[in-house]
Amino acid sequence: MEYRRLGRTGLLLSAVSMGGHWKGIREKPGSDPFKANRREVMAAALDHGINYIDACWSGEVKVYAEALGNRRKDIYFGFDWTLGRDPNIAGSLARMKQGLEDGMREAGLDYVDIWRVTIREQATRNTAQAIETIMAALEWGQKTGKARFTGISTHHRPW
Repeated sequence: MEYRRLGRTGLLLSAVSMGGHWKGIREKPGSDPFKANRREVMAAALDHGINYIDACWSGEVKVYAEALGNRRKDIYFGFDWTLGRDPNIAGSLARMKQGLEDGMREAGLDYVDIWRVTIREQATRNTAQAIETIMAALEWGQKTGKARFTGISTHHRPW
């Protein structure tokens, strides 16, 4: 497996990672066969040197955290609970903090390696206050040790 340095973090992430939605899987999400499939996929990924999960919404975070089981230490976990897309949450520091804590608790995670907040698709629709609030929440996440590293993402091309 090829590994690449992630910015200034010092983390070496596999060139291939896990994440994205599970389109095309025959099993119904949440069912026992689905969970077994995700455990098998995660085990195979880890056995082949994949060391990063980029989980981009609450359902995905919970599924991959559960599928990892006792192999959590073998992977870097990128975490997004879709908090930044909701202007009511992104505009409230208390709700951003609570969202991270609730998400980690629901997923059974003690910490995340990368707390990556995805902001609204049309980034220009994010208010300056929302961006400042998200930045304050990310700083808090790092200072408290809940997130080793932080970042913002969007699908808005100008950004």
